[in-house]
Amino acid sequence: GKILIREKYQPTEKAAISYGYSVEVNTVQLARAYTVFANGGVMVEPKILLEEPVAKKQVITVENAKFILDALRTVVTQGTARRMKNIDVEIVGKTGTTEKYIPGEGKGYTDGKYVSSFAAIFPYENPKYVLAITFDEPDPNNYYGGTISAPLVKSFVSYLKRTNYWRWFGFILAVIGAYILGNAQVLSQWIGWTICSISCLIWISFGILIL
Repeated sequence: GKILIREKYQPTEKAAISYGYSVEVNTVQLARAYTVFANGGVMVEPKILLEEPVAKKQVITVENAKFILDALRTVVTQGTARRMKNIDVEIVGKTGTTEKYIPGEGKGYTDGKYVSSFAAIFPYENPKYVLAITFDEPDPNNYYGGTISAPLVKSFVSYLKRTNYWRWFGFILAVIGAYILGNAQVLSQWIGWTICSISCLIWISFGILIL
């Protein structure tokens, strides 16, 4: 992620931050930020291995975290994520839509290229999960976070609710296989086409079998 040094902010940049410009985070950093609102102001560091210790830190007050959590709920009940409203699990979250920033080309924010996202916490009354979805350069004719990212989160939540953990694990395996397939050209430069193809088939096959 990238953020300007506070002392260097100009008035226009301070205003731009309020609607998501002049600051950049990746999807993991976005999800980490949302753990603060889900845990009463306590930030939980992401980890890959279950046996790793959980790192936590109180970064804002419980009252402020609850205020933001409630505000995020109104995005679903009244705002840009209203299509998430009528599902069994009460979700809170925020849609995100921005022109893509391309550094080093003198373009800055680029017309016709977008980054769309939705970050969610659920269930609302007793938060247990944080889920963030980001689309990089979606269809320029259908690119709003509320119309492409939010529905995918809705599908994840519905799937998690109606299936057991093994099926959720199978879904993740299939997603990993799809990711390898979608990035085969890049990954093959390091591991070769054969290994890349076999890996893709294994991930997807095991995922489908578990599903």
